[in-house]
Amino acid sequence: MSETIRVIQLVPHVALGGATLVAMALAEGLDPDRFEVTLAAGEGAGPEGNLLEEMRSRGIRVVTVPHLQRNPHPLRDARAVMALRDLLRDETPYIVNVHGSKTRLLLPLAARLAPAPIRVAHIAGWEWQVASSPLADVVLAEAARLGAGSWDAFIACSHATRDQGLARGIGSPDKYHPIWPPVDLDEFRPDRDPGERSRVRAELGLRDDDFVIVSALRLARQKAPLDLLRMTRLVTDRRPDARLLMIGGGPMEDEVRREIARRGLEGVVVMAGV
Repeated sequence: MSETIRVIQLVPHVALGGATLVAMALAEGLDPDRFEVTLAAGEGAGPEGNLLEEMRSRGIRVVTVPHLQRNPHPLRDARAVMALRDLLRDETPYIVNVHGSKTRLLLPLAARLAPAPIRVAHIAGWEWQVASSPLADVVLAEAARLGAGSWDAFIACSHATRDQGLARGIGSPDKYHPIWPPVDLDEFRPDRDPGERSRVRAELGLRDDDFVIVSALRLARQKAPLDLLRMTRLVTDRRPDARLLMIGGGPMEDEVRREIARRGLEGVVVMAGV
């Protein structure tokens, strides 16, 4: 039998979120007869929840990357580059698949100091989408453009995400491969348990005949939860039976609750948390 291919799935943190869940799904789903997979992550979590124990309970091999974190911090980021260099030297992966803007910015720097033959970047969103100012928008987009040559492929979560990158001059069309995140739709089939729909609605304070809109999101600026509330008010003006079920947590949770009160949506929006 041929030797297995070593793969690192790299995420900037172990907080509950789409990028981390995709990395976990790939770590579990790749054929173990062909791939030897390690999930490498920063130690930070957040109000969304911590997935570290779940990763380990699923049998995923997890290593932590010191100093790697979600938010910008020049000194810690420099240390994180050195930690990533050590990771590449110790693990000697053939493929490194990164998830998240921070790892996409730092991994190419580490790869200059240690080998990473094939580098793949999962794009769930672009870094300028959370820019705090027009200047930050330009700087982040330019950093992504300059770093595009470091990647062998971009896996975009949608065609729109690919088009946003190309519009900013990031990479060439042949490098992009739009692949939707892995979701088991059978888990959401309403006929799996005929009574489950009513039970869950009752637990959430929803009626059987409510028109329910579900949004699973991190309550952070790039997800635009306040825009979602504004749209909800427009919907309920036409459909008084509409209800919004928000699933998720994040740094904007208190702000979202204040906005719900300001717009008079207390009986319309259900915040289910994580």
